[in-house]
Formats: sequence, structure tokens, C-alpha cells
Amino acid sequence: MRALQFPKAYEANVVDIPRPEIRGARQLILKVEACGICASDIMAYKSTHPYRKPPLVTGHECVGTVVEVAYGVRDLRVGDRVAVEPHVGCGECHYCAIGEYQQCTDKGLIGVGEWVGGFAEYIVLEDSMCYRIPDDVPFEIGALLEPYNVGVHAVRRGDIQPGESVGVVGTGTIGLMTLLAVKKGNHGRIVVTDVSDRKLETARAIGADVAIHAVKADVVAEVAAVEPNGLDVVFIAVPNATGIDQALSMCKRQGRLVLIATLGEPIAIDTHKIQQFERTVTGTAMYNRTDWLLSIEHLAQGTAGFQTLISNTISLDQAPAEIDDLANGRKPDNIKTIITSFGE
Repeated sequence: MRALQFPKAYEANVVDIPRPEIRGARQLILKVEACGICASDIMAYKSTHPYRKPPLVTGHECVGTVVEVAYGVRDLRVGDRVAVEPHVGCGECHYCAIGEYQQCTDKGLIGVGEWVGGFAEYIVLEDSMCYRIPDDVPFEIGALLEPYNVGVHAVRRGDIQPGESVGVVGTGTIGLMTLLAVKKGNHGRIVVTDVSDRKLETARAIGADVAIHAVKADVVAEVAAVEPNGLDVVFIAVPNATGIDQALSMCKRQGRLVLIATLGEPIAIDTHKIQQFERTVTGTAMYNRTDWLLSIEHLAQGTAGFQTLISNTISLDQAPAEIDDLANGRKPDNIKTIITSFGE
């Protein structure tokens, strides 16, 4: 089968590799119909990701059609259209026992090591990793469910109360997905910030009440103009100290911050802004079954907003050039590129 392989840093090639085989009960083979390119895939291409290291076939924002099932597979059959939750817990530890397997220290992830990921024609999965999507949902929209679940989980961690004001610092893919997830709840005013005018326009289009340029405007003054006491909950979706400091300054006293962004290295932050003003900082990582079931419900209610986040769709053969462009900053306003064609 055809796959996009990263043999070493800054190299991507379309190659032929063996099609994966079912090796145990409750496994299935999925024909990949669409797979999004994630920032973590770009880090893997550059060999800067902590565990997605070349050589590998990565990709985890995927959706497809079931083409083969093993003994014991539950609730799925050949022909089903499914989205993929790309990790699976060990099933034995404390976190797996309480359903918080995103914190399992021995979990498996597709597109890591020898487990071939979604940048390939076929992948092997556990049945617990698959969720049916409605027949009328295009595959490229289904591929957005994985990053959307990051936002759904973050919003659950933020515990937004009815009418509370919300901030999102950073309107890249995850910031915008978090915005979409916030919109599903009973919230107050939503304020977003970014350094890209185009992404701020997108945020307005999908529901932000106020969109502020993080460099051209005085963010603190702009927030104070609409929420004099600051924002109740602020989500941080940019991986740098400047964004975190901005989020702290936007957040009200005794407010809450949710850190979504993955920081590549330790940074210095002003802890006085946490301690003195009794702000709470919460981390959030990935998602679990509770989030996926919620996201499928959201998808069934309509796909408004999702299509807006797709910057372009490409073939597998176009992916090496696209990934190199993204890795070298040649498409700064890109939100989400999705591979939708895997054949020659």
C-alpha cells in the first residue's frame, strides 16, 4: 500500500509498504479516506516531537471505512464509516480503570514507532478507537473530529458556568476548535486573540464576539472595555510565554485558565499573577471516550463552522511539498490541510 514516510528529519517520501494485518481479537482494518495534517506531524517531520520520531509513518486525524473485522469486534461491521480516536490505554492502570486513559503511562498511539498512522491507505485499529459518523457527513469533516475533541476536552476541564465570559488566546486549529466547542454551551461573551488577521476573521465567522490582534491592539484595554473585571475562563492555545502572560492579564481575579498548548521547553511565567489574584491554572491533554461521544452528538446537530476551518484538501502525492511549506512557515494563515486522496 502507499504511505507517506518520514525517513529522517526534513524528508518526506511516498513509498510502498506492506498493508497491516489483523493480529488479535477486536481489531479491524480501516481504509483511510481522509487524514488531517497536525502541528505534531510537522514536528515529527522536523524530528522535534518528543515521541513521534523518524523513521515513521505518522498521521492521527483520520477517518475511513471499515474493510475487515476480527473476532470479537463489537458494534462495527464492514462498510461502517468511522472516525478514529488515535490512542488506546493499557486497560489495567488506575487511569484506565476510571476512564481517564488519556493519562495512561503505557498507552499506544497510532503513527508512533512501528504503528503505522493515517498517512497511509490502510491502518489497523482496536475497535474501541472507532466511532461511527453520520452517513451525510463528508469524510473531510469527519477528519476534524480528532482536533475538535481536544477542544471539547479542554472546555470540559474549564467547567464553564452559565453566562461566564470566555477568552481564547490563539486562533490556530486548536484555538478555533475550542471556540466551536465553547459555542455548544451556555456561555457569555467570547473574546479571542491572535496575530493573524485572517484567523481572527475566521474566529468571528464561527462565533467569536470580540477578536483582538495581539500585537496591533492593547489586549488588556480591549478586554476591559467589554469585561471590566476580566474574563471568567481563558483558554491558552499558543505555545509561548507571551501568550500565557497575555492570558493571565485577560483573566479576572479568581478566574480560571486552561493550558491547551504543548510547550516545547520550560518557560518563565509571572507566578505573582496567579498567586496574588487567586487564579486557577488547569492543564488539559488530548481527550477520552466521554469527549468523543459528545463530539459525535455535536456533529449530528450540524457541521456549521467545521467546513470554514479546512484551508485545503490535497492528495498523498502533494503532501510532501505541503508539509515542507508548513514546516518552513510558508503558509502562516493555514488552519487545516487534509489529505483526501491516497491512490496514484
